Amino acid sequence: MMQPPFVDASPPLDRPLVQIGAVDGGRASTFWTLPHLGNEALRDALEDALRARGAWQPDGRYQVDARIVRESLYGGSAGNPDCGAELVILYTATDRRDATWSWRTDVQSIHWVRQADAFVGLERMRQAIEGATAKNLADLLRRLLPELAARRVGDASHRVG
Repeated sequence: MMQPPFVDASPPLDRPLVQIGAVDGGRASTFWTLPHLGNEALRDALEDALRARGAWQPDGRYQVDARIVRESLYGGSAGNPDCGAELVILYTATDRRDATWSWRTDVQSIHWVRQADAFVGLERMRQAIEGATAKNLADLLRRLLPELAARRVGDASHRVG
């Protein structure tokens, strides 16, 4: 008899479940200002990224806090019509069950948008910020989720049976 392809049927509690804590350091955009990455926008993007990986839960064991350390915009002038955005975000993860464990990392990301991709300068800046945010979150999850998975395996190996 042929076996069906492997399907991850592990219950949600077997995954590193993460909730979002404090998000700060951002500046909200308004109609009259240059685009920026606001706290709520970063929180929403972080939640979406965690959900996409099956790692988000409102009351998760692990909590991730984010602080936007630097947001810089480049270009957008007559000499350089392409626009770039650089983000540096400090992430801190803590285990809500074990107050002695925490994990920190700075993630830097840069994204450029060419004039040919978006003619209006403010739209190029907005797209550059969105692109830098997406890259930043992808890099965070590439680093964080294996760390949490290894921690979970370590927890299981110390259980008495």
